[in-house]
Amino acid sequence: MDRATFERMVEEGKFLEHAEVFGHLYGTPAEPVRKAIEDGKTLLLDIDVQGGLQVARVMPEATFILIVPPSMEELRRRLAGRGSEDVAALERRLAKASLEIDTARNSGVYKDVVVNDDLARATDEVVRIMNQSADYADFTD
Repeated sequence: MDRATFERMVEEGKFLEHAEVFGHLYGTPAEPVRKAIEDGKTLLLDIDVQGGLQVARVMPEATFILIVPPSMEELRRRLAGRGSEDVAALERRLAKASLEIDTARNSGVYKDVVVNDDLARATDEVVRIMNQSADYADFTD
């Protein structure tokens, strides 16, 4: 959608969370999330820390999992390996990641931290946390 429509939806409270990140607008529409929850579904939102903190204000009962890289050096290697950004953009992303990790760890919202050192192991850990958090669901499939 265009910026004007997005900004109007923000003003109308249509997003559960929203942010502008590196010049791009992101948001999670609130209505489909609320409807899914009312229908007894469990949702997994892949959002940044800023968005997670916004969600925590309106849904403090949600489970918040912080997924972190094994180290900042490994994150640098992964981002550089993509080849999608110049050095300045890469440095901005690294600085933002470091700030987000610190913010999340100090927020009191993210009770669980998963290190993404091995995708299969990290996925299993997220599934374990989700299963512990939701007594009505099984996310093993």
